[in-house]
Amino acid sequence: LDLLATSSDPRVVNVSSLVHRRTNADLGNWQIEKNYTPPTAYARSKLLQVISSKELQRRLSQMEKYGHIKVYCLHPGTIPTDIGRDLPWPILWLFKNVAPLFLMTVPQGADTQLHVASHPSIPITFPNGGAYFVHCSCAPSHPAADDTTISMELWEKTEDLLKMTLL
Repeated sequence: LDLLATSSDPRVVNVSSLVHRRTNADLGNWQIEKNYTPPTAYARSKLLQVISSKELQRRLSQMEKYGHIKVYCLHPGTIPTDIGRDLPWPILWLFKNVAPLFLMTVPQGADTQLHVASHPSIPITFPNGGAYFVHCSCAPSHPAADDTTISMELWEKTEDLLKMTLL
Protein backbone atom coordinates (compact mmCIF):
# COMPACT_ATOMS: atom_id res chain seq x y z
CA LEU A 1 0.00 0.00 0.00
CA ASP A 2 2.88 2.36 0.65
CA LEU A 3 3.90 2.39 -3.01
CA LEU A 4 0.29 2.69 -4.16
CA ALA A 5 -0.20 5.63 -1.79
CA THR A 6 2.49 7.61 -3.63
CA SER A 7 0.32 7.76 -6.75
CA SER A 8 -1.76 10.85 -7.45
CA ASP A 9 -4.81 8.71 -8.30
CA PRO A 10 -4.36 5.36 -6.55
CA ARG A 11 -6.98 2.68 -7.16
CA VAL A 12 -7.48 -0.92 -6.17
CA VAL A 13 -9.68 -2.72 -8.70
CA ASN A 14 -11.03 -6.14 -7.79
CA VAL A 15 -12.58 -8.31 -10.49
CA SER A 16 -15.63 -10.15 -9.21
CA SER A 17 -18.75 -11.46 -10.95
CA LEU A 18 -22.46 -10.77 -11.17
CA VAL A 19 -22.95 -14.26 -9.82
CA HIS A 20 -22.14 -12.78 -6.40
CA ARG A 21 -25.80 -11.68 -6.26
CA ARG A 22 -27.00 -15.32 -6.34
CA THR A 23 -25.80 -16.37 -2.91
CA ASN A 24 -25.76 -15.16 0.67
CA ALA A 25 -23.11 -14.06 3.09
CA ASP A 26 -23.46 -17.03 5.45
CA LEU A 27 -20.42 -16.30 7.61
CA GLY A 28 -21.26 -19.31 9.76
CA ASN A 29 -20.37 -21.42 6.72
CA TRP A 30 -18.18 -18.91 4.91
CA GLN A 31 -15.76 -21.55 3.61
CA ILE A 32 -18.69 -23.75 2.55
CA GLU A 33 -17.65 -26.71 4.65
CA LYS A 34 -21.33 -27.78 4.66
CA ASN A 35 -23.35 -28.28 1.46
CA TYR A 36 -20.42 -27.62 -0.88
CA THR A 37 -21.04 -27.30 -4.60
CA PRO A 38 -18.68 -25.64 -7.09
CA PRO A 39 -21.27 -23.04 -8.22
CA THR A 40 -22.05 -22.13 -4.61
CA ALA A 41 -18.36 -21.85 -3.77
CA TYR A 42 -17.72 -19.63 -6.78
CA ALA A 43 -20.69 -17.35 -6.06
CA ARG A 44 -19.82 -17.12 -2.36
CA SER A 45 -16.18 -16.31 -3.12
CA LYS A 46 -17.28 -13.50 -5.41
CA LEU A 47 -19.72 -12.12 -2.83
CA LEU A 48 -17.07 -12.18 -0.12
CA GLN A 49 -14.72 -10.42 -2.52
CA VAL A 50 -17.24 -7.61 -3.05
CA ILE A 51 -17.83 -7.35 0.70
CA SER A 52 -14.08 -7.30 1.38
CA SER A 53 -13.54 -4.61 -1.25
CA LYS A 54 -16.08 -2.34 0.40
CA GLU A 55 -14.63 -3.03 3.84
CA LEU A 56 -11.13 -2.28 2.55
CA GLN A 57 -12.43 1.04 1.22
CA ARG A 58 -14.09 1.82 4.54
CA ARG A 59 -10.90 1.08 6.47
CA LEU A 60 -8.57 2.92 4.09
CA SER A 61 -10.78 6.01 4.16
CA GLN A 62 -10.25 6.22 7.93
CA MET A 63 -6.47 6.24 7.61
CA GLU A 64 -4.63 9.47 6.99
CA LYS A 65 -1.82 7.78 5.06
CA TYR A 66 -4.13 5.74 2.79
CA GLY A 67 -7.39 7.69 2.82
CA HIS A 68 -6.96 8.85 -0.78
CA ILE A 69 -6.74 5.27 -2.13
CA LYS A 70 -10.00 4.23 -3.77
CA VAL A 71 -11.23 0.65 -3.98
CA TYR A 72 -13.63 -0.49 -6.69
CA CYS A 73 -15.06 -3.84 -7.69
CA LEU A 74 -16.48 -4.95 -11.02
CA HIS A 75 -18.01 -7.63 -13.19
CA PRO A 76 -15.93 -7.96 -16.37
CA GLY A 77 -18.73 -9.46 -18.43
CA THR A 78 -19.23 -13.04 -19.41
CA ILE A 79 -16.27 -14.07 -21.50
CA PRO A 80 -14.97 -17.43 -22.68
CA THR A 81 -12.56 -18.70 -20.03
CA ASP A 82 -11.42 -22.06 -18.82
CA ILE A 83 -13.75 -21.97 -15.81
CA GLY A 84 -15.86 -24.79 -17.23
CA ARG A 85 -12.92 -27.15 -17.76
CA ASP A 86 -14.32 -29.75 -15.34
CA LEU A 87 -17.84 -29.83 -16.76
CA PRO A 88 -19.15 -33.09 -18.27
CA TRP A 89 -18.02 -33.38 -21.90
CA PRO A 90 -21.40 -32.60 -23.59
CA ILE A 91 -21.76 -29.40 -21.57
CA LEU A 92 -18.08 -28.57 -22.07
CA TRP A 93 -18.51 -29.01 -25.84
CA LEU A 94 -21.45 -26.57 -25.79
CA PHE A 95 -19.49 -24.19 -23.59
CA LYS A 96 -16.51 -24.24 -25.94
CA ASN A 97 -18.36 -24.25 -29.28
CA VAL A 98 -21.73 -22.55 -28.83
CA ALA A 99 -21.37 -20.22 -25.87
CA PRO A 100 -18.69 -18.04 -27.56
CA LEU A 101 -21.33 -16.98 -30.06
CA PHE A 102 -23.15 -15.23 -27.21
CA LEU A 103 -20.30 -14.20 -24.93
CA MET A 104 -18.17 -11.09 -24.94
CA THR A 105 -14.68 -11.27 -26.37
CA VAL A 106 -11.74 -11.09 -24.01
CA PRO A 107 -10.94 -7.49 -25.10
CA GLN A 108 -14.58 -6.54 -24.46
CA GLY A 109 -14.31 -8.17 -21.05
CA ALA A 110 -11.29 -6.01 -20.30
CA ASP A 111 -13.17 -2.76 -21.09
CA THR A 112 -14.73 -2.34 -17.65
CA GLN A 113 -11.48 -3.23 -15.89
CA LEU A 114 -9.54 -0.66 -17.89
CA HIS A 115 -12.30 1.94 -17.48
CA VAL A 116 -12.42 1.59 -13.70
CA ALA A 117 -8.64 1.42 -13.35
CA SER A 118 -7.80 4.42 -15.51
CA HIS A 119 -10.70 6.67 -16.53
CA PRO A 120 -10.20 10.12 -14.98
CA SER A 121 -13.91 10.56 -14.20
CA ILE A 122 -14.13 7.58 -11.83
CA PRO A 123 -12.64 9.21 -8.71
CA ILE A 124 -14.59 12.41 -9.43
CA THR A 125 -17.92 10.63 -9.91
CA PHE A 126 -17.27 8.18 -7.04
CA PRO A 127 -15.04 10.15 -4.64
CA ASN A 128 -15.71 7.80 -1.72
CA GLY A 129 -14.74 4.67 -3.65
CA GLY A 130 -16.50 1.39 -2.94
CA ALA A 131 -18.53 1.40 -6.16
CA TYR A 132 -19.38 -1.75 -8.13
CA PHE A 133 -19.30 -1.63 -11.94
CA VAL A 134 -20.86 -3.60 -14.78
CA HIS A 135 -20.35 -2.63 -18.45
CA CYS A 136 -18.38 0.50 -17.47
CA SER A 137 -21.26 1.82 -15.34
CA CYS A 138 -21.96 1.82 -11.65
CA ALA A 139 -24.37 -0.97 -10.70
CA PRO A 140 -25.92 -2.28 -7.50
CA SER A 141 -24.11 -5.04 -5.67
CA HIS A 142 -25.52 -7.53 -3.19
CA PRO A 143 -27.16 -5.79 -0.18
CA ALA A 144 -24.77 -7.65 2.16
CA ALA A 145 -21.90 -5.65 0.67
CA ASP A 146 -23.24 -2.52 2.38
CA ASP A 147 -23.77 -4.19 5.76
CA THR A 148 -20.84 -3.09 7.93
CA THR A 149 -21.63 -5.72 10.56
CA ILE A 150 -21.10 -8.43 7.94
CA SER A 151 -18.04 -6.77 6.39
CA MET A 152 -16.35 -6.23 9.76
CA GLU A 153 -17.03 -9.84 10.78
CA LEU A 154 -15.63 -11.11 7.47
CA TRP A 155 -12.51 -8.96 7.93
CA GLU A 156 -11.98 -10.34 11.44
CA LYS A 157 -12.51 -13.95 10.28
CA THR A 158 -9.99 -13.38 7.49
CA GLU A 159 -7.41 -11.98 9.89
CA ASP A 160 -7.99 -14.91 12.26
CA LEU A 161 -7.57 -17.41 9.44
CA LEU A 162 -4.39 -15.72 8.22
CA LYS A 163 -3.15 -15.13 11.77
CA MET A 164 -2.22 -11.57 10.90
CA THR A 165 -3.53 -8.03 10.96
CA LEU A 166 -4.32 -6.84 7.44
CA LEU A 167 -4.16 -3.08 8.04
